[in-house]
Amino acid sequence: MHAELDEDEDLLVLPENPPPVEGWRLLELLQAKAQQERIGLEETAKRIGISRSYLSSLRYGQRKVSSLGREILDKCAEFLGMPLAGVLMAAEVIYPTDFVGGSRERARQEVQRAMQFFASDPDWAGFLDADWRSWSLNTQLMIVLLYQKAAGLELLPSLFDARIASEAFNAQRPEKSP
Repeated sequence: MHAELDEDEDLLVLPENPPPVEGWRLLELLQAKAQQERIGLEETAKRIGISRSYLSSLRYGQRKVSSLGREILDKCAEFLGMPLAGVLMAAEVIYPTDFVGGSRERARQEVQRAMQFFASDPDWAGFLDADWRSWSLNTQLMIVLLYQKAAGLELLPSLFDARIASEAFNAQRPEKSP
């Protein structure tokens, strides 16, 4: 059973026009989960192991989400019911391109090369907007991964598999004592 929300306790509501801070996606996920469970700011903060004021400072951009420690990010993953790797990406601690292989610059070059291949494929090019070059690297990577799967191709130099990445991160976790 979920805790009832006190009438005078605020829900975890993000500002209408969020500040452009790293890790904003994690806050959106936390907000959605808190609203789904009808729990307030105090209970949300408690479940992820931080104070209400700390959570408030995150949601108003006064503190960086990426500075949250591993233990807190583990608790966020547990609260959200998602793999730690997904939480790390939402917090912008790691990026999807980190799984491509090589340096970030090499990943950028390989993703752009694969996007150009996609853009020249007569069967698929019509799905791309003319401004695809201005899309974020993460968006381009997602498009390449979807294209690879749909077309049965492998365009990137190393396999991107979020499940394998998640397992690798879980293997690095220290064992929790009972």
